[in-house]
Amino acid sequence: MEFISASKFIANHKRAAEFNQKQLLNGETARMEINEYADMKYDEFMKLRGGLKGIKKNKGTMAVHYYSGEPLAATVDWRTSSGVLAPVQDQGQCGSCWAFSATAAIESGYAVAKNKKVLKLSEQELVNCENEDDGCNGGLMDHAFAWVEENGMTTEEEIPYTAQDGTCKYKKKDAKVFISGYKDVEATDEALKEAVSKAPVSIGVAANDAWQLYGGGTVSYNECPDDQLDHGVVLVGYTDK
Repeated sequence: MEFISASKFIANHKRAAEFNQKQLLNGETARMEINEYADMKYDEFMKLRGGLKGIKKNKGTMAVHYYSGEPLAATVDWRTSSGVLAPVQDQGQCGSCWAFSATAAIESGYAVAKNKKVLKLSEQELVNCENEDDGCNGGLMDHAFAWVEENGMTTEEEIPYTAQDGTCKYKKKDAKVFISGYKDVEATDEALKEAVSKAPVSIGVAANDAWQLYGGGTVSYNECPDDQLDHGVVLVGYTDK
């Protein structure tokens, strides 16, 4: 029998109801719903579902993508491009968001560059083998990209995701995808828009408490300070509307 925290569940139920009412009154689309995380406090949820750590400002040691000045499209949405994005996955109770974020960007970048359907790569390989980070205890996408640049990646079929730390079984001869380089993106709207217009981009976000009970719609962010980034995701588009 599984037990839940009644006080936390009641508090989250109230929070969701108040949030949805406010969104409705303001004409916003985002909503919260009661889900499998509704018996947790937000900090408990993030311990299980976060994992981004080590974010710092670029110190000149890595190439940077700067906005070129070229005109930008009003809307970019890679979800409408068949075969570019892998299905949404669940990282489970493992702080491996950094591995999922990096893997998703590599998968999609490879599909776009090669004009092929996405090849599902192994997040678990990064969790097990990329030793600059701490596997399920968190990491940084830049480290993952550096590891893949040197070693390549194999497929999820070869090394399935287990949502726990494991033994590295990497063999370079089994690698299916390599990358020739990677860049940080200049911290401007224009640079990020231009980057995501070319392929989905690995980013860090400050995942506020709306993520825990997210039920659909668009959640607005006004700022995402460097010292508050706690979750790695992949950016698949934008709109100026």
